[in-house]
Amino acid sequence: MLKLRPVSAGLRIEVKPDTRTLDGKAVSQIDRIWETALLDSDKKLFDGLLFSVTAIENNLMTGSFVRYRQFLAQRREPSLFAQLRLRPLAVTGVTSCTEGIIVGCRSKHMIQDADTWELAPSGGVDDLARDSSNTVSLSRAILKELTEETGIPESEVINLPQPFLIIEDPDSHVVDIGMAIQTNLSTVQVRAYFAANTSHEYSKIDIISGAARENASPQLNPISQAILQAVKKL
Repeated sequence: MLKLRPVSAGLRIEVKPDTRTLDGKAVSQIDRIWETALLDSDKKLFDGLLFSVTAIENNLMTGSFVRYRQFLAQRREPSLFAQLRLRPLAVTGVTSCTEGIIVGCRSKHMIQDADTWELAPSGGVDDLARDSSNTVSLSRAILKELTEETGIPESEVINLPQPFLIIEDPDSHVVDIGMAIQTNLSTVQVRAYFAANTSHEYSKIDIISGAARENASPQLNPISQAILQAVKKL
């Protein structure tokens, strides 16, 4: 069952060194899974750095940046969690335009959650979100995802996106932060930005609003549904 907790805009995320030690068997298993995934994707995967949460206490979160191949291996072989102990940090935006909230359907070629609907944007937190004080900027992370996935530039966003919710999935170990994003764009403008986007992480987008949101929610992934339910209670 998903675990939800409210969070304030003052949430601080500090980057610490990765002090884990992996044994040779785990390293070999990770490498085998990675090589298989590379072949399946025609070598389109990138072994970049993603943030893993170590602890959350009050308004402070700590963690380390870890290679993507470890996240992928743990996802495909959950028993690896006993040694890897990865809790991937993700951000999900509740992006409002003038007629509702933007949702996207992940492209069929995506390595994770292909052909599923979610609140847009959504994604992991990479090391480009790290700032000069060795903390993670959530606004930088979510705005990068917004542009990459929908084509909407940062200049169209009103104020900095703010976190309002932490959702932890005990099965996948993902820690997702819901963030409020507001624009003055119309549906026509949102679709125009998306049509000009070249990343193709989403095969299509939609706008849900009002009563239609109740009907649209079942097609969304569980995290997105939980975030929408939380928004209604704010």
